[in-house]
Amino acid sequence: MKKLNLNQMKKSKDILLALKKYGVMSRKTLQKVVPDIKKERNFRNYLKNLCQKQLIVKRLENINGSVGVFYQLNQSEKIREVLATYLGCDPNQLRQREYRYKELFHEQTAILIAYYLNTNFPDAIVLREQELPQNAEAQKVIPNLELMDQLKPDVLMLLPDITKTKIISIAFEFERSVKTKNRLLNKLKFYTSQTHIDGVLYIASADRIINNLTEIYDSKILEKAVRIKHYGKNFLLTTMWKTDVEKSFDLLKNRTENYYSLVNYVRQLQKNSNRLRADKNFEMASTVCMDK
Repeated sequence: MKKLNLNQMKKSKDILLALKKYGVMSRKTLQKVVPDIKKERNFRNYLKNLCQKQLIVKRLENINGSVGVFYQLNQSEKIREVLATYLGCDPNQLRQREYRYKELFHEQTAILIAYYLNTNFPDAIVLREQELPQNAEAQKVIPNLELMDQLKPDVLMLLPDITKTKIISIAFEFERSVKTKNRLLNKLKFYTSQTHIDGVLYIASADRIINNLTEIYDSKILEKAVRIKHYGKNFLLTTMWKTDVEKSFDLLKNRTENYYSLVNYVRQLQKNSNRLRADKNFEMASTVCMDK
């Protein structure tokens, strides 16, 4: 096997760091979150070399009648110790759960959302589900986080407010399939009454999912959600999933059918503390280009 030069070693390390940060990925997803490796042939060679060194494992999954290929950090204890030394972290930070094949497509979208947020909000801390228990700020936003399972958000973004003295938090959920109304109700109750999250964005793959979600929110949550009631029509935003993440985040709909870009929505949350927020302020912001 040929030895890697310094540039090749850096590119291989970038792939390992991406797998550490985001978890199990297909090659297509990996190429999006490690964009510095331009040529597809080179990317394949890096993956092949890392597999041969047993630093990563290649998973072949039968999905919808075809074979899906996914990559993950090797989870053997010995290899995790080697990777931890190379990446400069604790071996426990490299533990990753074994995703079922049905979860893998969901994971790819959640990863693309997290990557988009990392790229477009450089002041933010963007955490995937598996990273939440280790983050002190996330623990403040979601008490008893270590006891949560199904209720944890797919992605949590933490940003400083406009004064740089407080942290605002936004939860992102991707729903690929229709969930039971009871499950949606429990999740919405959790966000509005058991956390300090400032806003929730649901990205869905079908109109039916959004319709179920908003029906439950309007009829069973909004009037009883004391913590966020004063801006309750703008606490929950929804959008349809599009292949381009940016397009999805340019059409965020509130509960009065007004639209925001993600940037405008984030800045509105940053401007006012929870106590000073009001639906009318969000309504004005939805028609104003706050980038200027």
